[in-house]
Amino acid sequence: MLATGRNREQERASQQQMMSRIISRYNRSIAREIARAMNDYARNISDPLVNPEVRFRHMDNMSRILTRLWTQAGTMSVEHNFNIVKAYYDMETKKGSDFPDLTTPIVDKAIADWIRAYGGGKITEITGTTMTDINKIVADARIEGLSERETAKLINAVAPVKSASRSQTIARTEAHGSSQGISLDVANETDIPLVKVWLSDQGESARDDHLDVNGQKRALADDFSVGGEQLEYPGDPSGSAENVINCKCVIGYEIA
Repeated sequence: MLATGRNREQERASQQQMMSRIISRYNRSIAREIARAMNDYARNISDPLVNPEVRFRHMDNMSRILTRLWTQAGTMSVEHNFNIVKAYYDMETKKGSDFPDLTTPIVDKAIADWIRAYGGGKITEITGTTMTDINKIVADARIEGLSERETAKLINAVAPVKSASRSQTIARTEAHGSSQGISLDVANETDIPLVKVWLSDQGESARDDHLDVNGQKRALADDFSVGGEQLEYPGDPSGSAENVINCKCVIGYEIA
């Protein structure tokens, strides 16, 4: 039994349901922003400064969207895990008031620390991919001898397809990594003898390496060993794309 009072399958399903709500909420916002940046480039294609200006606006807008996503995902994960952990801790130990006060400053600090560590790199990477996609369309159009007007129309036509194909992956990966990392930071503030447990996704798209570590337990400060790679938690941004992108595994906690 996990510290939330659920078994492993229930915990995995509960957290995945929580993530689905966040992903659905931000999928469309991210898609709209990617499409907006591409259309912005198309509208100003004759301007020699269009590339840096579009990228700057895209970074600014994406930063606002993702900061809200990271904050909401982290807050929901903490509430999900530690409100229930507190009740279970009170019931098992009969200590009640000894459970640390996980006040807003503690949660806010965990969120801010996670964003500080990973946010800038993620925003740069995501917006860089958008600009790479645009530049490839422009380069291919030049090879084909298309005019600026024809190239702009081509960008406008590709924008909704490209934005839709990327937004779901971005929303899932960012909600997942931030929720797991921020909850682990808060777990370290509880002073309860918790251990973390890797709960693998059981769907058709689950990676074999992730299925192999289902139920793997570690001290909070120790890494999971996943396919020969060391990860602090599922979705750890320091991990390789093969281990992180679209991962649906989650952390569970047990009281040692």
